[in-house]
Amino acid sequence: MMSNVPPQQAKEGQRSTDSQVIEPKNRLQFHLDRGRSHLQWIKREEILVLYFWIWRNPFKKSNPHIKELAEMVKSSKKLRKINLNCGRFDYMKDKDLLYLSEGFERLNSLKELRLEDCIMITDKGFYHLAQGIKRLRFLQSVTLDLRKCNITDLGINMLKEALKTASSLQSLHMYFGWRQTATDNNLKNFNQCLKRLSSLRYLKMNFQKCEQISDSGLKDLGDSIKKLKYLESLDLNLASCKKITDDGLESLGQGLKNLASFKALKLDLMECWQITGKGLKNLSQYLAKTASFKSISLCLFGCFKIGDEDLKNLAPQLQELSSLQSIYLDFNNCFTITDQGLNALHKHLLQGLNSFRSITLKFRDCYQISDQGVRVLSEALGRQNSLQSIDLNFINCKRVTSDSLDTIGERLQGLNCLQLIVLDLTNCTDISSQDQQRFRKRFGDRPAIRIYMY
Repeated sequence: MMSNVPPQQAKEGQRSTDSQVIEPKNRLQFHLDRGRSHLQWIKREEILVLYFWIWRNPFKKSNPHIKELAEMVKSSKKLRKINLNCGRFDYMKDKDLLYLSEGFERLNSLKELRLEDCIMITDKGFYHLAQGIKRLRFLQSVTLDLRKCNITDLGINMLKEALKTASSLQSLHMYFGWRQTATDNNLKNFNQCLKRLSSLRYLKMNFQKCEQISDSGLKDLGDSIKKLKYLESLDLNLASCKKITDDGLESLGQGLKNLASFKALKLDLMECWQITGKGLKNLSQYLAKTASFKSISLCLFGCFKIGDEDLKNLAPQLQELSSLQSIYLDFNNCFTITDQGLNALHKHLLQGLNSFRSITLKFRDCYQISDQGVRVLSEALGRQNSLQSIDLNFINCKRVTSDSLDTIGERLQGLNCLQLIVLDLTNCTDISSQDQQRFRKRFGDRPAIRIYMY
């Protein structure tokens, strides 16, 4: 007999009987576990979300329950979201995507499609998926995680052609990270697709450790972004793409400069060793031309060429972003940053802008920073009357002592809007639990406080 209990409850030992009453829900979960299906049919017409997991089934070319799922998908009149999450040990195959995609034509209400961790899917499977996407007339959000898939340029081209037809698409997330075969050509193919997505508002692309990606790919991306007049947010992960230079950042900035609706940039440049302050300055200059810009996140972990002079050049450009409300700057392992760099942030950025709601500054292993630099930075933070969240990281900064903790507490104490304080002072010098208690007493129970010291 088929159980009515969701799989999570079954694992906790809760068993169902025919007499139990299941409250109506708008979610259906479909699990395949070693050939046995667990279906929860709850008012088929009201199913809004479908999460689909497949567990190990290595001995069959195709799972027989996929057809059952496909029939269910065809008859779900109000299905809004499909999440195909196959997990680490999954055996969803190309033919299974054929069964599922055949039912897409009837899903006029489907808005969101996600495909993740399908390690057995090849170009053939992506052909079936591409044909299914072409049938979805009102699709608004697509997430495709290609990091573990056996896909080649042929499969990527088929997806590109399918996405071109998604005229109503507003959100696109593409994950290429850790694929050593990902190249500028892959990025160029998707850039051709982006130009056609006139309604796109949110774009996220992950190329972490794709070491073949270079400035040429970023130039193509910048040229495509120019066409996205409604784009509000860009999240671009280029961590460990060691061929990226300042020229690539300038090309990206040129693509963003005239976007009237652009509000948020998240850029991960961890271990992009050729990046210097020149590239960051040029990028910031172009961002200053976007009137509604509110949030910037720059990860420069391990970019050892970034130093005090670069912060002096970067901070004034960021100050031009008059509507900036959230800033995240990760300078971890930028060893040459000293107190002078913190003074530049104080003088040219924090002192000139008072609209911040969230500030995160990370200086792990910047061992030349001392109490003097923290004091100057704290004075600027104390003037941010709208600040709601502050996160400071000084891990392994041996010249930062308990005096810095007292200074930070003293300056932040008067901020009435503050809701969260996070301080990571691991391996700093001479900070005791008594210092931490004294810091907490300054604030009482008003903001949540997290302090890490060990």
